[in-house]
Amino acid sequence: MAHEVIQRLLQQPGAVVRAGERGMSENNPTPIEPELIEQAIRSAGFEPALIDRESVTDKDGLLRALYRALNFPNWFGFNYDALQDALEMLEPVEGRGWVLVFQDFDSLEQHEPDCARIFLDIVRQVADQKHASLHKLMLL
Repeated sequence: MAHEVIQRLLQQPGAVVRAGERGMSENNPTPIEPELIEQAIRSAGFEPALIDRESVTDKDGLLRALYRALNFPNWFGFNYDALQDALEMLEPVEGRGWVLVFQDFDSLEQHEPDCARIFLDIVRQVADQKHASLHKLMLL
């Protein structure tokens, strides 16, 4: 089931896909195990990055989670400009582009809606670039 859900999300248009908006989570109300998500994304030809292994509720938590999940370089400045630069500089892993995954993005949207909106805008801007290694952000 996890592979089917992930495959359908990866095929959806746009840089940001919410499972609930696409009706993907209705048949599977329980969260998908992180290991299954990673396997499904890799089998589809992408490199997964699970962002919110711990709940992300503010800008600092978001930037730290992204720093860890994507192994950003030491120059990363923990601000939105640095985030956009780091995402634009992401390199494919063995030819695979990146898929970022949040399982509890609602928590960030609830606590810091402006931060969530800015992050989504940055992801869309980066993923829309012609040679971007960032393929998609999946919100499960």
